[in-house]
Formats: sequence, C-alpha cells, structure tokens
Amino acid sequence: MRHPRHSLFTVPRLSEFYGIVIYMYWSDHNPPHFHAIYGSHEAQVRIGDRMIVAGDLPGLPPAW
Repeated sequence: MRHPRHSLFTVPRLSEFYGIVIYMYWSDHNPPHFHAIYGSHEAQVRIGDRMIVAGDLPGLPPAW
C-alpha cells in the first residue's frame, strides 16, 4: 500500500516514535489523513478521529 508518490518525491518525515514513522502527502485524497509505517506494515489514519481507514498496524487498537 505504499503511496505511489513515495518513491517519486521526497516528503518530510513528520514524526517517528516506537518505530512508527508518520508521513503526510501534500496533494493526497480526502478524508484528511496521515500515513503511518511500521516495519513492513502501513496504514492510513484519519486525522479527525484517528481511525485506521486503510491498511493495518499490528498491535495497535483501531483508534490510537
């Protein structure tokens, strides 16, 4: 589920904690969300309520 622009453009790493890396892409689709990458797993997390809308992050509850 890697973002198609992940390898084409350099995007800032917004945060990294406990091995989870957070990215946001400047022209991404709605709803507003960020991408969280943990090892080989990736999830899209909605900003408004922190619900995982795509992908998975093992060991985390659905809303973190």
